Amino acid sequence: MCRLVVPTKKLYTSCPRAARKHPQKSALRALALFTLAAGLALSPISSAQAQFAPTDDSVDDPQAPVDDNAHLDATRLVFWLIQPAAVSVKALQDFHVGLEEALAGERARHLLGEQAFRRHVAEFSAPLPLCVVGLAPCVSPQTLAFDTLKLSLVIRLRLQANTSHFEVNYEVMDRRGLVSRTATNSATTARALAFDLVREIFDATGTVSFDSQPRGAVVEIDGEPIGTTPVSQRLPVGNHSYRVRIADHRDAEGSIEIASASSSLVQHDLGLLPGKLSIDGAPEGAILLVNGAEWGTANALAELEPGNYTIEVRANGYLSFHDNVRVLPGQTIQRAVLLNPAPTLLKRIPPEAITISRYGARLAYDVGFHSTTFRNARGEIDAQELEFRGFTQDGVLPTGQLSRFVSPHGVRAEAYYTGENFGLTLLSLSYLQSSTELAAELEVRQSREIVPVTVTDVRRLQLRPFQLSYRMFFDNFVPVLEGGIGIGFQWIDVSGELLAKPTTLSQTEAFWTLGLGLQYFFTPNLAAMVRYNAQSYFNPGLGVEHMLNLGIGMVFGNVFGFEAEPPGKL
Repeated sequence: MCRLVVPTKKLYTSCPRAARKHPQKSALRALALFTLAAGLALSPISSAQAQFAPTDDSVDDPQAPVDDNAHLDATRLVFWLIQPAAVSVKALQDFHVGLEEALAGERARHLLGEQAFRRHVAEFSAPLPLCVVGLAPCVSPQTLAFDTLKLSLVIRLRLQANTSHFEVNYEVMDRRGLVSRTATNSATTARALAFDLVREIFDATGTVSFDSQPRGAVVEIDGEPIGTTPVSQRLPVGNHSYRVRIADHRDAEGSIEIASASSSLVQHDLGLLPGKLSIDGAPEGAILLVNGAEWGTANALAELEPGNYTIEVRANGYLSFHDNVRVLPGQTIQRAVLLNPAPTLLKRIPPEAITISRYGARLAYDVGFHSTTFRNARGEIDAQELEFRGFTQDGVLPTGQLSRFVSPHGVRAEAYYTGENFGLTLLSLSYLQSSTELAAELEVRQSREIVPVTVTDVRRLQLRPFQLSYRMFFDNFVPVLEGGIGIGFQWIDVSGELLAKPTTLSQTEAFWTLGLGLQYFFTPNLAAMVRYNAQSYFNPGLGVEHMLNLGIGMVFGNVFGFEAEPPGKL
């Protein structure tokens, strides 16, 4: 089999001895390749810039026109002889890929480079032309070589790289063996250069169709309108920019690369343009809320998707403004607002103005609700030790423990330290009192004598050290959750006919407490609080005491010089 060798300047073949088994086939190839090589060698690529130069010489018929559209015949071949000069392997690969993509729809078969041509020659088989054996007149050797190998065109390229672009010098040789075109092209990338080359040599085109939702959008290609969707257009091979536009909708822009004889479809869903909301008359620093979510400053244009919205404008020292708006695509909706000054006690306070103060003190009024037995309460009268046995019913002490309801009330004083969310109550002290008339029995410890009495008064002192708390901020409203332990001191005043004089019993019990409260800040330093506490005594007989608390307190910054100064004092 013959082996094709294609160096830079010439083309020749060599046949091993095994080819002698097919002398007619080998002779045909040798003749065709020799003639083609001679034509290629005699047509060096010009390195200078040149215009297309179709020749008027014809070996067969000087008056015959040159057929540059022979590539449209699917039975014909185009051989691309690429001679790289000072380009990288990647640039050469990009150039090859660009040629393959640009020629994707061509009907003719294209042999890109030496390897493809070698395979064609190795696989090629054709009868010996009659002119070779003297049975018909022969045309020129170059034409004989082209026709024998079924070639329609040979394109010789020299690719080179410059500082900012790639350049190619090319020659197009027709079947007469003459150069019909010579030119130089350049592009910023090797791939783009390949597309430019195909477009210039073959006048190659492809078809692109555009569609959109909604339809009727204007389509512009390379800055020129071509119609409204749906629309199709035939374009030259290469990269083209486009824009699809319709009123009240977003434009769609992009680029598309056209390959030879290709068909492409470009579709776009053109979303509605956003509208804009302009708030006029809002005070400095006012914020805008849209559907309950903070959007930004009220004085800035708000870009919103078309639709219906509920808006709110807030500003420190003012009552909030509420309204409903309908935003239309591509339009600016204006709303004039008038914010009325808020009462001093209802002024909105940002959390950062509250949390700058860390130390607090509070005075509150407590009301307790407690069902208890006073078990283990003890006292002394005339050196006789007395112990509370329980409440009586109809003058009789029940078999089980009988509880009675008491409701002591009084004041509570607290001191605490808090961070942004977590806090610690340093001291909480309550003094509560309740007058009552409850029948009960006492026992004289020494003589075991039973003494009926009446409980006339209950007093309690409750100490709650180191209560832990957690708080959250909702503007001026601050929910608080707290818990810890405490200790209660209780005094029970009793009197009776068998007692020489009224006396007092006392008892001390520990408890744990859990509370939930709500603070409202009138100013960054003044707050009211309502709170509920459940106090469960460690002594099961005393039950659970429920406490309602209403108080008012102050918070201070930098009491001991350890904290940052509030912004107003810096």
